[in-house]
Amino acid sequence: MIGTTLGVGLTALVLLPGPPVAVLILVIALGQFGAEILIGRHYGAALLFVTPLALTVVHLTSPVPVPALLVDRVLETVLGSVIALAIVLLVRARGQLKKRH
Repeated sequence: MIGTTLGVGLTALVLLPGPPVAVLILVIALGQFGAEILIGRHYGAALLFVTPLALTVVHLTSPVPVPALLVDRVLETVLGSVIALAIVLLVRARGQLKKRH
């Protein structure tokens, strides 16, 4: 969640000024490079590159207002994280109950 949220912040710095397509293509290339370098070592850090890469590609292929794109990504990430955390807590609680009986 932290890596994606920080990646959304980086994306905002890139997309909100409305750069030309050449700059967006450069961001995509740098995002792909950074993601490939980091994905095997630290997934959270890789998301600093994956998120701008994904959102820039989406913006190029299907332009939507940038603020909506950024807010949607953060909300989706928070929702997914809350659901994942709830599942982990439920599974752990169930495991604790089984150990007691």
